[in-house]
Amino acid sequence: MAAAIAPALLVGAFFVASTSPASAAQPTITAAKALASTTVETSSFVHEASSGTSGSWATDKVAPGAAPHTYTFEVPAPASECAMIHQQHPGIKIGKTCENTETLTIGTARIVKQSTGVHASTVKPQTTYYTTASTHTCSAIACAVWGNTISTAFYYTGGEVWEDFLDCNDSSGIGYQVSVTWCGNWHNHATSQTGSYMNDGDDFEVSVIAKGIPIDAGHWQRINCNVDGQTWITGSD
Repeated sequence: MAAAIAPALLVGAFFVASTSPASAAQPTITAAKALASTTVETSSFVHEASSGTSGSWATDKVAPGAAPHTYTFEVPAPASECAMIHQQHPGIKIGKTCENTETLTIGTARIVKQSTGVHASTVKPQTTYYTTASTHTCSAIACAVWGNTISTAFYYTGGEVWEDFLDCNDSSGIGYQVSVTWCGNWHNHATSQTGSYMNDGDDFEVSVIAKGIPIDAGHWQRINCNVDGQTWITGSD
């Protein structure tokens, strides 16, 4: 059904359902960087305003297509996390930037409802589309060490976007503990008149005991979906 999607819907964001402790305003893109790969699509992420040793970032927007696509990014880890890695694994070379890996997978868009309107000459026909998205963030050492995944599905019409489901229960760690501290959405049922996009996501802590000292690093990640079906992710260093 993806071939039937109108081009206008594929050209191409927060109201609190339950208050999110993390802020992620629409980014102003100033620079871009992507992780090259022969097996996944590449896009870019950009940094937003930083505060102390922590900052936030956003990826480029991508649209659902005829088949699922996965985009991969390298995102700098917070300083506390890099220190954690150096203490726990002094023999592992993680480079000066100490970058975690983030992926965004966009599903196939499909039509679930079409309406011609009461008066076709005066009322614009509306088509409702449905698609899925997931994001996975994992350790700068290797994804087997720790990871956190959120998955969602949403509907969009070109004038409104709303959530079908959100799953924040997929976390793992070997020697590291991953704890989800918040899971929810912002601006569900967003419209062109009220802000044009919504997001789903979680906040989580990665912790470990390094040389007898507990160390933890906080993260947040959001899957943003706009009324045209475009999707992107935002998160924190």
